[in-house]
Amino acid sequence: MARTRTPKELVARVDVSYYKRPHPLRRWMRFLVLLAAALSGVWLVVETLRGDETPYMPGPVSVSHAMFEQTCTRCHGPTEGAIYRRRVSDRACLRCHDGPIHHRNQAFTPACADCHTEHRGRAFIARVSDRHCTQCHARLVITAALPHAAQCVLKEHRIERHIEDFQEHHPEFAVLRLGYSDRARMKLNHQVHLKPGLKGLERLGDDPGVIDDDGRARLACSYCHEPDARGRYMRPIQYEKHCMTCHP
Repeated sequence: MARTRTPKELVARVDVSYYKRPHPLRRWMRFLVLLAAALSGVWLVVETLRGDETPYMPGPVSVSHAMFEQTCTRCHGPTEGAIYRRRVSDRACLRCHDGPIHHRNQAFTPACADCHTEHRGRAFIARVSDRHCTQCHARLVITAALPHAAQCVLKEHRIERHIEDFQEHHPEFAVLRLGYSDRARMKLNHQVHLKPGLKGLERLGDDPGVIDDDGRARLACSYCHEPDARGRYMRPIQYEKHCMTCHP
């Protein structure tokens, strides 16, 4: 006849206080965790004292900004009224990306960094999700009447106030719809031309298109890319004006 054991008898065979007794493996695991935490703290302190802020980057910057990836202050700096000391201000973006306002009658003006988020990889700065656009354009609200067609520089004048999905609702861009094309034949290596301390920049003197980059002169985007009088389009690049000083 099989022996019948009660639950209490079975439970009595299990040592429920085993975790209270010291064990070499648990001691080593606890020691390694504390050691890793201490070494990480020491590493962060050393890197901070060296002035290297790379450990605090959530990811690499885009290709367009990679040339000054190690100069964090180019974008991050004290901003008046900001909660965070190094929040990216619109002023930091507009130094190179200056241009006309998005719309003169817009009711809501987001910051540049609200849509164009950095430190997501080399190719992601221009990849803006639809939700950044549809927060306004799904039900477009402006502070004045829609602009008259006569104010539009294009042959066709179309305004869509309800765009909830880019693929289905957004009208075709005029540059494609009207068959515009870039007639320029020159290809420029921007990474080379935007390096600080290029030979020949001293001959440009106090040209507003040359900026100071930690004590060395550097071409700004605005040296070559100049908006027209209305601020809507860029003027063509001219060899005599933009190239001949360094490339006679």
